Amino acid sequence: MKRILKWSAYFAAGVATLAAITLIVVKIYQKEILASINERLKETVNGDLNIGDYHITMLHNFPRITITLEDIYLRGPEYDRFQRAFLKARRIDINISPLKLLRKEVGIKTIDIEHGEVFVFRTVDGYSNTNVFKRRLAGARPSTGRLRVTDSKEINLQDVRLIYYDSLKKKSFGVHFVRTENTIASAGTNTSLHVEGNMTFEGLMLNAAKGTFLKNKNTLADLNIELDSTGRDVTLNTSKLIFDRSSIELSGSFLFNDPAGFTLDIQSDRMNYAEGLSILPDSLAKKLGKYFVEQPLKIKVNIQGVLESGVKPALDIAFSFQNSNASFGNLTFQQMDAIGTFHNHMNSDLPNDDSNSQLQFTHLKAVTNNLNVEAKATLSDLRDPKVDLAATFNADLKRLNDNVDSTKIRLTGGHFVSTFTYSGKLREYLDENRSQYEGKLAGKASISDGSVLFQERKATVKGLQADFRFTEKQFDIKKMNLTLNKDAIAVRGTVTDFIPFFVNPRKTGKVRLKISSPRLDMTSLLLARKGRSSRSKKAASKKRIATMVDRISNELEFRLDFDVKEFINKTFKATMVRGQIMLANDQFFIKDAGMNFADGKVALNLRVTDLERDVNPIVIDARLDDVGLKQFFYCFNDFNQTTFRNDHVDGKISLDLHLEAEVNDKLVLLMPNLRAQANFTIKDGRLKKFEPMQRLSNFLLKGRDFSDVQFGEITSSIDMRGTMLDISRMEIESTVLTMFIEGRYDLRDSTDLSIQVPLNNLKKRDQDIAPENIGVDAKAGASVFLRVRPDKNGKTSISFDPFKKLRKKKRR
Repeated sequence: MKRILKWSAYFAAGVATLAAITLIVVKIYQKEILASINERLKETVNGDLNIGDYHITMLHNFPRITITLEDIYLRGPEYDRFQRAFLKARRIDINISPLKLLRKEVGIKTIDIEHGEVFVFRTVDGYSNTNVFKRRLAGARPSTGRLRVTDSKEINLQDVRLIYYDSLKKKSFGVHFVRTENTIASAGTNTSLHVEGNMTFEGLMLNAAKGTFLKNKNTLADLNIELDSTGRDVTLNTSKLIFDRSSIELSGSFLFNDPAGFTLDIQSDRMNYAEGLSILPDSLAKKLGKYFVEQPLKIKVNIQGVLESGVKPALDIAFSFQNSNASFGNLTFQQMDAIGTFHNHMNSDLPNDDSNSQLQFTHLKAVTNNLNVEAKATLSDLRDPKVDLAATFNADLKRLNDNVDSTKIRLTGGHFVSTFTYSGKLREYLDENRSQYEGKLAGKASISDGSVLFQERKATVKGLQADFRFTEKQFDIKKMNLTLNKDAIAVRGTVTDFIPFFVNPRKTGKVRLKISSPRLDMTSLLLARKGRSSRSKKAASKKRIATMVDRISNELEFRLDFDVKEFINKTFKATMVRGQIMLANDQFFIKDAGMNFADGKVALNLRVTDLERDVNPIVIDARLDDVGLKQFFYCFNDFNQTTFRNDHVDGKISLDLHLEAEVNDKLVLLMPNLRAQANFTIKDGRLKKFEPMQRLSNFLLKGRDFSDVQFGEITSSIDMRGTMLDISRMEIESTVLTMFIEGRYDLRDSTDLSIQVPLNNLKKRDQDIAPENIGVDAKAGASVFLRVRPDKNGKTSISFDPFKKLRKKKRR
């Protein structure tokens, strides 16, 4: 312990002795020190140097001697003209070595400048205030009799701003040295400067039209600058700037001799996109701000230019990023990898600007709308970019379920691939409301092993195999084979004025399809109502694919030529079904359709209008030739009435029908507004167990069997309004009797028929002999008249009509 105290005492004594010696040396050489520094300043400064106060101390940077200068300014010879000092500082500390004073040297170790500003400018007439410094003559030696001053190797700055403004070249630079250590070293005839510390770039303007780089950007800097002996060439050796979320490396050179020019290389392995925008000029940052990249970029930038006003530098950028979310206009991407370049001097004979620029993605891989995409793209002339794009989309169909209304449709399997090229304007490619392309589009798409569940319709599509080809003008369905429930369907056709996934219909897109199937059973399918939907807001918000499906149904004109060998819908069955279906202008048509139905033939034309409504007007023109009555009534569910059923009737009907009515979304005819005219002929007619007919035996010919009646040919016309059928006079020649019927038959409760039964029916009749007609205008002789109408209980009853009231009423 005593030894420690002893040596501590020795050390303290040594320090005190050193301090005393230093103070003595300072006292001895105080005047010489100041005189030597003043002489050095006079040798280098050409202007007005003012020092408000000074003092010498050892306390600032012990054991060095510190000469503190306060309230300093340095003004050039043209200060009165421009009123801007070259240098002003609140304080400058000049730290010198006391030991070198013993050798009569003022060895300046460091210079500390605090709270100052250096303002360098150049006017339009070429004057620069750098003439505040004198040129040192080669071989000049310091005056004898003075202490020799050696230059400092370190200048430390705290709260010092450096501003450079060139009015001639329209360029400027500003930096705030918050706290930096600056080391100066000589290497041959060149001088090296190392700047390290916290600084804020206030702006670097190389082109006034483009704005300012590094505007108000704080950074930790590590700069290595080299100046040649003339001070006209500046080299930026590998340097580094560290920002909040990124760091960049810099290198380059600035040549101020004519021809003045510069080159600057910038690179970063982890550049934050948003922070990178904040480094750029406002005009460029605004353009690039429309895009977004989440993950850091790897980037290399080379800028080359001349230091002349209005001349834009040549810019070359190489960039890449991986596994990032990104957005470009209306396009959003996930898991995106990209490699690309940018150049603004594609043609060396043209100015370096947007019109001479090219942005190229040599590799792009991402996911968009759950579709995997790989692409290459080149954008030229960035004023109104032209894009050359080659892309491939592919995805398992299951992944696309997020893009459709899952309450109605579910993609359960299969794969989608589309490859295409596009050459044209970028703005039209990104425009979702686009109705046509001026550019050139060519591509193909395919679906393999696709399967879809239509949940509302209880329908399943399996084995979907499809091949498509498309250009900017036409979409061709080369092949589309599928199984709907258990029925095979083949589709071929073309689409014009609409390219799925690319453009919307122009006015009205046109679809021309040919559909064929050996068997099509629609029993489990419901006809989806087109137009306004009751979907929830969540379902309605499905993105592009769902929106596109709605627009297809609303804005496309369909024409489908169909050829179905066997068609089934509930109780309806037909074969050799052929014709044309059209959907256009909110109307649905079946044109020139024909089929074999109920052992006969049917020709049909149909029109349904106002498809956006819940109930749609329908017009049917049909011709039936020898169609089986029993099956006819059965297939149409006895026309929604229970009085006259399919199990009552047999025979064949030929019919010319014009019908106007309304139909709901399940294809059920609504009777109240139904209007129809029909001319028909029934051959080989037969009526079994029809109660109104059986009741005739209560009045007439009680010995005959009315439960199974065969008829001769029946010909008549019917005018139908709602459930009421106005029947013109018709002859019914049967195995039990001859009679004539006319009046109204109602499928509900207002039937009012007149039945004329000639008395010659009283003659004995062999019911095994086929009946023969005598004609509706033939004289039937004496007759009994009956009236068929509902009784008080709503049940059909037959009564005598001796005065033929109904017939007389009709005549009136």
